[in-house]
Amino acid sequence: MIRVSILVGVVLTPIIVATAYWSAAQASSRAAEVLKVEIDSGGRIHITDSAGKEVIPPEDKDQANCSSPKVAQDKHTVGWLAEYANAGNSYPLPLALVIYRKGKIIQQISPGQSIWDWQFIKTGSQVAFWIGPTHGEFVPHFELHDVRSGKLMAQWDGHLEQAHPSWVDGLKE
Repeated sequence: MIRVSILVGVVLTPIIVATAYWSAAQASSRAAEVLKVEIDSGGRIHITDSAGKEVIPPEDKDQANCSSPKVAQDKHTVGWLAEYANAGNSYPLPLALVIYRKGKIIQQISPGQSIWDWQFIKTGSQVAFWIGPTHGEFVPHFELHDVRSGKLMAQWDGHLEQAHPSWVDGLKE
């Protein structure tokens, strides 16, 4: 009888300890919300959470700078524009939208032209942006993407003073 209870204690103790540790880690990660996202003088993103932890996410190897950092309404999803050198310009162009959540980059959307403005939709589960060339006359192209998959959900071409889908509200042309 004594051997059985000692064996049960030896077997269950690591499980109880591991479960308690996992539960505490889960509660901590749920509780830590993003307080701010900033760009330093070197063009790198800094994300600070409510636990005081600061993270500097990795950059793409050819990336020159970052711009337009934003925190989604869910307070766990962050995004910014990654800028790249362009041979035809003296300044880098915002060519990719980077999405970061829970310690890692979860999506990078590169539509093929410069991203001039962007926003989170549906508390961070979708992003909307508009793209266009650097110079010349053009009609802006707007896109709505799912954050998790990167899938294009909708698109629209036009100027904001025209009738437009509601997901472009809030973007600036």
